[in-house]
Amino acid sequence: MDAANPYRAPVADRLSGAGRPLFGLIAIGTAGLFAGLMASGLMIACNYAALGRRRAAWLTGVATVLAIVPGSYVILTMLLVLNMSDFEQDIALAITGALIAQPLIALAWAATVQGREMKARASAGYPARPGWHAAAMVLAAWLLLALEYAVLRFALNELVFSRAHQLA
Repeated sequence: MDAANPYRAPVADRLSGAGRPLFGLIAIGTAGLFAGLMASGLMIACNYAALGRRRAAWLTGVATVLAIVPGSYVILTMLLVLNMSDFEQDIALAITGALIAQPLIALAWAATVQGREMKARASAGYPARPGWHAAAMVLAAWLLLALEYAVLRFALNELVFSRAHQLA
């Protein structure tokens, strides 16, 4: 009866991109545990794409690849440099803290930017993405991390050592 009423507010069960499932908070947190913020950022970008927000998806994906990997490379390099100078216990504590913090940061990030959409879809009964999609994102993040670390390692090695060799 009310469906024929043109003055009634639209039905609230029509969610943006409702046919496409999203990664849930548990999947994003688990990916953050196994592959850090790289996998979580890529999953958040995929969620944006599923919601029809293409620009946000691209910006999140590019920012994840261009900011997280070089930042983590610099941190890893600094930890290795510090490890050479008798700070083994402090390094182990810093690495443990980073491993614990990454999934927590990923959960907070996902809940902040997409928590409402995830909750609305869950309450409407829409399925989430399957677990193997999250595992594929973790694998993709590992491959991207390895590729970018190799590129950064060789690029920085060539830049630093070629300059040092020229100065010597």
